[in-house]
Amino acid sequence: RWSYSYMNGILKKGASIHRHTKQRQKRRRTLIEERERQLRQNPAAGDVPADDDFDLDEIDDDDDESLEGQQQLTHEDLFATPICMRAASLQPKFNSIYNAKKTAEEAQATKKKKKRINPNKTLTSTLWTIASPTFVPAGFCQLITVVAQVSIPLFVWRLLRILEENPAQSVFVAAIPYVI
Repeated sequence: RWSYSYMNGILKKGASIHRHTKQRQKRRRTLIEERERQLRQNPAAGDVPADDDFDLDEIDDDDDESLEGQQQLTHEDLFATPICMRAASLQPKFNSIYNAKKTAEEAQATKKKKKRINPNKTLTSTLWTIASPTFVPAGFCQLITVVAQVSIPLFVWRLLRILEENPAQSVFVAAIPYVI
């Protein structure tokens, strides 16, 4: 589980806006290419637009009106906290896990004849039990991000050093591991 279900609506809306923007850019590019083609065929037509199809400002205005309601987040985009993350759900879960761990530690302490139980150990292990299903995948994703952020500049630096050391030679064999 890499994302929560409440994110689906927001992600779909973002994808819709992105798709609409790409379509607008493609339409605009097509119209510009068509206009340039007409100008190449008839250079005298450059002073006067051939027809209203090439009014790019009008196209942008129409698209802006259709996107106006989609560009900003609305009340519908807000989400309620998932049931599994609500305090009403987490509190009983926390209490049951904490009490079970505390009872187990007390039983273990009486077997070993310890007088004092470390409450921080019980609390920490309980919190880890509750948080680990979401923190472990998030930590893994963060690890990948950090490795990418650190390694890319190092690879570029190494590639530049190879290029500087061999200015007149082919560096394909030496540099290909850093490019890939």
